[in-house]
Amino acid sequence: MSANKLQKERYYKLDECFRNSMQKWSLQLLLESVNKWLGFNDKPGISKRTLQDDINYLREVEGAPILSYKEGRLNYFKYSDASFSIRDKPLSKDDEKNIRKAINILRQLKGISVADDLADTIQRLEQKTELDNELTSAVLQFEQNQHYAGNEWFSDTYEFLLQQKVMKLTYQPFNAAESFTVHIHPYLLKQFNGRWFLIGRTEEYNSVGTYPLDRFVDARVSNIPFTKDNSFDAGIYDKYLLGVTISPNAKPEIIILEFLPQRAKYFLTKPFGFIEKTETLKNKNVRVCLHMIINQELEAAILQYGKDVCVIEPESLKNKIYAILKEALNHY
Repeated sequence: MSANKLQKERYYKLDECFRNSMQKWSLQLLLESVNKWLGFNDKPGISKRTLQDDINYLREVEGAPILSYKEGRLNYFKYSDASFSIRDKPLSKDDEKNIRKAINILRQLKGISVADDLADTIQRLEQKTELDNELTSAVLQFEQNQHYAGNEWFSDTYEFLLQQKVMKLTYQPFNAAESFTVHIHPYLLKQFNGRWFLIGRTEEYNSVGTYPLDRFVDARVSNIPFTKDNSFDAGIYDKYLLGVTISPNAKPEIIILEFLPQRAKYFLTKPFGFIEKTETLKNKNVRVCLHMIINQELEAAILQYGKDVCVIEPESLKNKIYAILKEALNHY
């Protein structure tokens, strides 16, 4: 049976210990070292029995030359060959399968220029692992528009992020007759509804702004030093936000929605965000409790359920949805 990700991480940590010949590794010291590393990475500790199983796995499956020797009353462990490392082993069949999966995913980036830099690497990986080119390109498709106007700016924008360089951006909103130039300290690239958005602090306004890549006119490096905004939390955009629109100082709120039974089944398979609680009422309706930031994307997502959903809390969101529906009725 192949090892899972956490097991492999423990094996690499043990490998690191055994390669350190300056330290005498007793079972207890190995356990303390591994658990300290796991705790530092917010992962659960292991028992002495699990540690012994890990050592046996390294010996029997990975072929690690682990020598057990005794000094006084204690047993110690080390590599009999100090040059050995499980990281230096040739690719296994599982490794080749994982590379096959990764290549499938990388191929879907062909509409984005960043993938062009990977073309040679992908070709060499395919040759090394003897992958079926036709199969890898045919079994996986993403919902990605290769003709999206923002694709041409993705690679450069991604490099600005990685290198932490300020971007001199010429930008033209949909409702503007002319473009304008701003300087962006880039913090995050996020995709939503098939569009890419750059999120960063705008030098001219000293505030965080959102810029869709399809509205870029020009983007080049600026000589303004990059500064990190310690108040910016990218995790908020992933955990609590639907889409990319966020008001200054916005905080997640408890949102309670009530769905008709059939629509509830659909919603629960594709919720707006993390569901904290669900409750089935006597009338079979389902109440769902979410913890999210309220924005226009969330409002639009609620509205798409029409008569099959009702906002219970908060009152401000309930009134906003009611006002939108009432105004919509005036058009009929």
